[in-house]
Formats: sequence, C-alpha cells, structure tokens
Amino acid sequence: RKSMFESILEKILVSSLGQFIEGLDKENLKLSIWSGDIVIENISVKPEVLEMLEMPLKMKFSFVGKLRVKVPWKSLGSKPVEVTLENIYLILQPISKESWIPIDYKNIAKRLELLEMFVNDYMKKILEKRKQLDPKKDEKKEDQGMVARLTEKVIDNIQINIKNIHLRFENPYAKRKYAWGITLDEIEAYTTNEKWMRDYIDRTEKKNALLPMRKLL
Repeated sequence: RKSMFESILEKILVSSLGQFIEGLDKENLKLSIWSGDIVIENISVKPEVLEMLEMPLKMKFSFVGKLRVKVPWKSLGSKPVEVTLENIYLILQPISKESWIPIDYKNIAKRLELLEMFVNDYMKKILEKRKQLDPKKDEKKEDQGMVARLTEKVIDNIQINIKNIHLRFENPYAKRKYAWGITLDEIEAYTTNEKWMRDYIDRTEKKNALLPMRKLL
C-alpha cells in the first residue's frame, strides 16, 4: 500500500518530468517509479526549458539518449534521489535582443529570490497534490508537516549527473553564418557540507534550520 508521501512524490515526478521532457509514457513511468529505478530512453527536452532559464537562446533540436531516476524508497529521509541524463545532443540558436530581458545573476539577492521561488513552487505543488488526495487535510496537520519536511529533504539533497554532452550553437542570422560546438564528458551536482564534502543535509532539524544549501557542480 502506498503511503501518502509516496503517492504525492509519484504525482510530482510524473508532473515535473512531463514539464521538461517530451516523449514520456506516463503510465509506464508510474509503474517504474515503484521499482525505485526509472529508465526512459530516446526522449527530448522541451524548448520551453530555455525560457525558464532566462537565457537569450532558443532550442532548435534536442535529444536525450537516457534518463534515469533512482528513488531510495526505503531511506528517502537519509539518501538522495539520483537523476542521471546520458548522451545529450542540443542545437541552440540566439533570439533577438528585443525579445529578451536579461537578469543580473551576479546579484546575490536575485539568486536567493530565484531559489526561494523554486522551493516555494515545489512546496505549493506538494500541498496541492495532498489536498487532492486528502480533502480532510485540516484534520491531519501533523501528517502534513511530516510530508512537508520529507519533501524539503528530498529537494535539498537531490543529486544530478549529466554524461556525454554535445552542445552545438548556430547563428543563421549573422552576416556570415557560423556554428561552433563543445563536448563535455560529465557534469555532476550534489549537496555538500560546510567543507564542500559530499553530504546529506537535513535542514528540518533545528540545529541545521539556518544552514545555507550548498551544491557543488
């Protein structure tokens, strides 16, 4: 029998992956989630992803050979959810200056604001899904708090690994059309402690409540 949190996480994974990835079979995805090892092959990234990143680029083509998500159901409160993408090929093009408003990402306040918006958005989704699953949520505030704390730990400690990346940039609008590309073997992002060592951080504990979230790329 699924727990409340597991049911919510299932819906969030299906919904979240669907926002960024094209070519998902959602029914098969739901079934594979419960094995704890989700593998999806030959998919593509939605063009809207670049818009979310506020970059002056548009995506002409994308291909992801494999997406893998490992969910440690038995130890979600102490081990990270691992997301791995392999064999990625992207073709990007510039957009016009008129259609892009730059954001000053060097501004620390802006970075914190964007991070807070991201976390709040996910927390809002968690609560909305829980409301749908349990209309009597007001009678179960303790359960709701537990779900919120576990969700925060999952989001804080998610681990991302991207392997074999080929990025191609084309500018068909220049007087002399040109293209260039780069390849990367691997990019990894994970949570660290104050010494920048890989660690699992629980900010739901009082002693860690004020700790900043550190991610090493």
